[in-house]
Amino acid sequence: MPFDEAWARLQERFYKKRVAFLGHFRAILEAPRLTSASSNGLMRLIDVVETAITSARQVAGRLEEAPSTMEDGFLVSIVLSKLDEDSLARVTRKANQQLIPTWKELRDELDSMANRLYYEPKRQRDAASRGPLASRAQAPAAVPRKAAYVATTATAVASPATPKPCVARDPAGVKESPGSPAPSRPKTADERRLCYACDKMGHKGNLCPEMRARSALERVNFVMERGKCVNCFSRSHKARDCPSEKRCQQCQKKHHTMLCNSAGLLNEEQ
Repeated sequence: MPFDEAWARLQERFYKKRVAFLGHFRAILEAPRLTSASSNGLMRLIDVVETAITSARQVAGRLEEAPSTMEDGFLVSIVLSKLDEDSLARVTRKANQQLIPTWKELRDELDSMANRLYYEPKRQRDAASRGPLASRAQAPAAVPRKAAYVATTATAVASPATPKPCVARDPAGVKESPGSPAPSRPKTADERRLCYACDKMGHKGNLCPEMRARSALERVNFVMERGKCVNCFSRSHKARDCPSEKRCQQCQKKHHTMLCNSAGLLNEEQ
């Protein structure tokens, strides 16, 4: 039996296009509602929706078809129902109430909000760490007072000297001037660590901004374009030759957990 005919029979028997198509929309409907505003939660919700839409279009053979107004309306309504109260209030305040919403506009707004939530704690920690040093640098230095001597007779008998006030010394022997820069803070272990996803320093792989700013499909392309294994992100081998015994924490298959929503696209690579 020719391969094409055998493949067609297998698809007809085991691959149910209707079930696969509707299953992607069920993934959106069953996505959990966020309980609080968080960068991880917003990015995860974006990934679920983007993966479901792209996969459904691929099953239907309409990857290049533009979304209709009704499709955008249903999708925006469902996604808004999955947001927590704070995130929903922020989106509603910024939205133009006279325009028909689209999923692309909502996705861009949620992505921008996720990036702000990710970097705000870091800026607050940096400001808190610089606060005590800055206040010390701005404090004026104490000026020592000089003792005065007054001549009363030809014998130049000196009057009792005024005792000098005690002035605290800098243990290092160097006084801080108001314009002196604050001493540099030693880097933490996370800041010295090289990210195994984007090969940059300053963060861990599961907090990589390059990965978090992309949808699940874009993450797969991001990893493959760098010639990395989709299981352990190493450049020395492909996924099918990966010696690591670690598997996806969601489905236990041979790919990285951050790529789980696109596991169906990795079969050829594995």
